[in-house]
Amino acid sequence: MWTAADGLVAYDVRQGDRRGTDLDFFDYTYDGSVEMVVPGAGGGGGGGSRLVGGLGQLTDGDEGPSNIRQHDAGGRRRGYEWVGWKRPDSDDRHSVITAHRLRSFFWRGT
Repeated sequence: MWTAADGLVAYDVRQGDRRGTDLDFFDYTYDGSVEMVVPGAGGGGGGGSRLVGGLGQLTDGDEGPSNIRQHDAGGRRRGYEWVGWKRPDSDDRHSVITAHRLRSFFWRGT
């Protein structure tokens, strides 16, 4: 898990996806810009939005419960603590992480 204390300045990623009708894996606390992506224009697969120039749930240090369908005590939506994406189907595989100094990051994905 990365936090702002690790020297991160910003990350740019595609907004998280919705799963079914009751799970939103969106980055609700992102403090940068949310830019709409035109389908086929690059940077975002089939459209949707990209998060640009800020930090949010991927760096807040909070970890969600292992059961993503569990409601949290704060009454937020199921999956609120998680940011996630469906398997990429086009050119939306890139993320940009900006740090104060040169860093090496290793992405674990399935």
